[in-house]
Amino acid sequence: MDIQLTRHRDYVHIAVTNQGGVDDARALMQRIVSEIEGGTQRLLVSVRRSHALFKVEQYGLSDALRRLAGVGGIKIALVGYSPELIASYQYVELLASQKGVAAKAFASEKESLRWLLS
Repeated sequence: MDIQLTRHRDYVHIAVTNQGGVDDARALMQRIVSEIEGGTQRLLVSVRRSHALFKVEQYGLSDALRRLAGVGGIKIALVGYSPELIASYQYVELLASQKGVAAKAFASEKESLRWLLS
């Protein structure tokens, strides 16, 4: 898995390519949680060439959402470049909303930035 982190004035962009199995997904979840717990309020996560995330317990998503639920004012935009990824991010969006975490799935970075920076 390749992760590129870019800090912008109003948000942090985590670009991921070639995300593989469970270990890669867990590492990405930890990276997201670390950024938010480190003070990042707005996060754009874009993923290319990856498996869809439907096995939330295996990937550590439930624990990540539980940890993020205590952090107020955060927004996480999830950009997927395949129908499968977008569908899985819509599932993540639903689970996040149940925990009070503002996360939203998108098919393009342009659209996600509009929401993220609003």
